[in-house]
Amino acid sequence: MSPPTEQNSLDHLNQSEVVNNRDFIDFKVKRMLKNNDLERTLALAGLFQAARLVDDLAHHGSTEADSFEESINSIFALDPDSLTDVYNTGQANRLGLDIIESVFGDDHARPRQNNAETIRYALAIIQLERMLSKRRRLLESIRQRLERSREQAKYFDSKVHHNVVGKLANIYIDTLGSLSFRIQVRGKVDYLTNPAYVDKVRASLLAGIRSAMLWRQLGGRRWHLIFIRKRLLSASRKLVMQNAANTQSG
Repeated sequence: MSPPTEQNSLDHLNQSEVVNNRDFIDFKVKRMLKNNDLERTLALAGLFQAARLVDDLAHHGSTEADSFEESINSIFALDPDSLTDVYNTGQANRLGLDIIESVFGDDHARPRQNNAETIRYALAIIQLERMLSKRRRLLESIRQRLERSREQAKYFDSKVHHNVVGKLANIYIDTLGSLSFRIQVRGKVDYLTNPAYVDKVRASLLAGIRSAMLWRQLGGRRWHLIFIRKRLLSASRKLVMQNAANTQSG
């Protein structure tokens, strides 16, 4: 890890791994959901949400508690029957959907100051996940360790207990750290040298890997972020409406 500066660096925030033969999601589900814009956009929102968590934690030492818990919970959905099992809150990936609106929409009243860093992290996570997807042993190791961490979460009755988050951070270091690509996290030295914040950053990156994998499995591609922005925005707005309906019915 390089010496941190006020605006830098967790350069060696190593890299994460995924899971076994089924790569976090059952093949049957992948076939069912392929080319579904809503499902694909929800996974993309999960990716953007995790990327924003990284940026918030690195610069402010805090982030939205509900969004952090949702993203961390998604890591443990190893055999989902649908994306509802991965993002199972009534306001699924609300923060990520807000980011899609801010990035792809034309509402200039929305704050955009964090979008550049969020997009940078999201693109880096996509690249890292592609490298990871070719490493079967790493995928198997991640799944095995996540299964053990899931048992630990049951013991503490919380997936965001600091001990559980620390285990997720270790998974990120021990597995993704063997890959050549590094995600450089920029922020304030006070947070990037504090083990508790660093653990949350790494766990958030692992959540981003999880969503990036789902997005790719559902047909998501980097070029979609440029050439089908209107479709992504339309799907995102439909998901926001679904979330609103869920809130009213709840």
